[in-house]
Amino acid sequence: MAPFPCETGRVAHRAAGASGDASCSQNRQPGLRGGVSPDGRFLATADRTGGVRLWDPATRQPVGEPLTGHTKEVFAVVFSPDGTVLATASTDGTVQMWVALGTG
Repeated sequence: MAPFPCETGRVAHRAAGASGDASCSQNRQPGLRGGVSPDGRFLATADRTGGVRLWDPATRQPVGEPLTGHTKEVFAVVFSPDGTVLATASTDGTVQMWVALGTG
């Protein structure tokens, strides 16, 4: 079972007047973004297509199903300090937040 199930992902905020594109994306190189959970148990990666995936750094294997919801490049991936929430931000104008199973 995935620690951050897809069904808990939701749009937490849409910027007022967001057209789906963020001007800051024009000056960045496309590619993977990532973050490591505070306890080091998970690596979260995101790509320019909107895909987000959790990995087990020890085994280098994916954990659970991909997290979906963004429709454009994900440019930020961050875990909360206690590791119970994963937040991602996209050039589609949304921030998505996933709560770990058993914590919310």
